[in-house]
Amino acid sequence: MSSSLPHWVGPKQIARIRSVRILCVSWPLVCTWLEEMEGSSLIQLMPIMTIILLAQTMGHAQEVDAFMKTTDEDSATAVYVGPKLYHLNYSEDVPEPRKSTETGMVVGATAGVHAKKLFGLSGLFQANAEVSVANLVYEGTNQTGSVLVSGEGRHTFLNFELLGGPQLHRFSSSSSLLGYTGLGRRYWARGSTGQSGDYEENYRWWYLPIGVRWSNAISRHFTVDVDASFHFNLGGSIDVHISQASQSLADFTSTLGTAIGFRLELPMAYRVSKGFGIHFSPWFEYAAIGRGEWVPLKTNTGEQVVDGGSPLGMYEPASRTLIYGAFICPALYF
Repeated sequence: MSSSLPHWVGPKQIARIRSVRILCVSWPLVCTWLEEMEGSSLIQLMPIMTIILLAQTMGHAQEVDAFMKTTDEDSATAVYVGPKLYHLNYSEDVPEPRKSTETGMVVGATAGVHAKKLFGLSGLFQANAEVSVANLVYEGTNQTGSVLVSGEGRHTFLNFELLGGPQLHRFSSSSSLLGYTGLGRRYWARGSTGQSGDYEENYRWWYLPIGVRWSNAISRHFTVDVDASFHFNLGGSIDVHISQASQSLADFTSTLGTAIGFRLELPMAYRVSKGFGIHFSPWFEYAAIGRGEWVPLKTNTGEQVVDGGSPLGMYEPASRTLIYGAFICPALYF
């Protein structure tokens, strides 16, 4: 029987094709499901998954090496999971002193799959998910700059990315320039400080990453890459639970505006053996959200709230977030 598949497509490649198809189809559903969980269960499972992965690999290094049949180092696919730590500084993009801020350290975990070859094409192919939690210090001000609400609130952050792109140029056998794009999804559950006048908010938006990565192998075991990308915020929505501030008011959903951010990263990988390695990556990110639409403020009975005959409303101001941190993950290669 004749086959329409290319000569290089074997059982291993067919398995990868099926995996990619499943991943592409299920990605939006997975994002939505994990947003509903808000990471509360996943963040507890991540350390356990990391320990199991590390113990299994270190304890059976010879078996793993014997099982791996890859002869081309560039074609190896890495599966990784591990902890991450970063500092977050959020501020509304409004004139001083009318600015509310969120600051603090964030602890989380990341997991993903990274490949340098897919269907015979050299490049960057990656899918990853991140979940983080933190108690951030919040300061909310009025138009005069007076702090109305101050305290710590519980926050949950989820991020999902699907990236892919070709090799743009190969400088040498150990150095190449890769280009990529993809699709990302962010979710932020902003918890209340519990202070009078404060309330919970849930942000969610899609973004388009476009970037380049210089991949450089220092040795057969050690690689250091330089990654730079723009993140085009495609807009999203925010659920405002303002009834927590006043039971007479109705909760509402508003839009989030578009904006452009960027990310600089220094991914490093040390290949301990053919089947096991360590990934370490420090990064800096500037994330942005555009101003949302004005939404009329209504009571829980559906009536418009007015002040002196003028209708009152709310909108989500444009904001910027500065993030810097690092993650370290054990990785399995196959």
